[in-house]
Amino acid sequence: MLTLPINIVITVSLLLLAIASCLRQGYKKPINQLFAAASVLMTIFLISYNLTNDIALPNDIALYDVRILFVSSYAMVIFFTQFVTKLINEDWLNAIIKRALIPIWLICAIGGTPLVISGVFIENETYNANFEPLVWLYILGVLSMIGLISYVLAYGLKHKKGLVRRQIVSTGIGLMLSLPMTLILSLIVPLVTGPGTIANVVGSLGTVSILFLVFSLYYGVVRYHLFDIRLAAVRTLTYILSLSVLVGMYFGLATIVSNVF
Repeated sequence: MLTLPINIVITVSLLLLAIASCLRQGYKKPINQLFAAASVLMTIFLISYNLTNDIALPNDIALYDVRILFVSSYAMVIFFTQFVTKLINEDWLNAIIKRALIPIWLICAIGGTPLVISGVFIENETYNANFEPLVWLYILGVLSMIGLISYVLAYGLKHKKGLVRRQIVSTGIGLMLSLPMTLILSLIVPLVTGPGTIANVVGSLGTVSILFLVFSLYYGVVRYHLFDIRLAAVRTLTYILSLSVLVGMYFGLATIVSNVF
């Protein structure tokens, strides 16, 4: 499947950038810490999503995997919300997010319980979840967080100037193209339409949309000194391009060999 090599490249790209952001005392900066946490959670989300396509997994393991998928996706959005708020760096925005963290994390925790997902079943060569009514509370929470990110970015664009504004533009484009598409296409559409070929294809497109975020973050680092790790990011980008070529060659050769033999 084409999405697998793309998800591998996305995962490696985010992890390398997260590691680079923590180098040279970068780990002491709250904004770098939040980005690193969000990147790790997005990696967990991608791995869990790909595992749902492995019907060889025991039913119990698949159930835990789906619950991890839901918890990691919500936690990822929480950390990206905090990341954007730190980038804007307004005291009143930071205070609002801090007060809202307890109910937000409570909804996140509920997403990994039988109150949201009671079981899994196999249909169309993939695992699908049996949802409970509280799944709509989870979805409402995710959409509210995306709305909050949109508001914070809009505020920053209106009130910030210079280099910070350009960092907001670069980061905001990636976040608003990737997060809504990923969560809506990968989680919400399959929930509304039910299991099937259309839901599987749409869900795969959702994870691929994270590429927009990867490109915008690297552009922001190289062009606008986001995280203050420009040199490390350039080297990382070189590694990623090399990895992309190798992954592409591997899957291309595997496809040719499978068709020939």
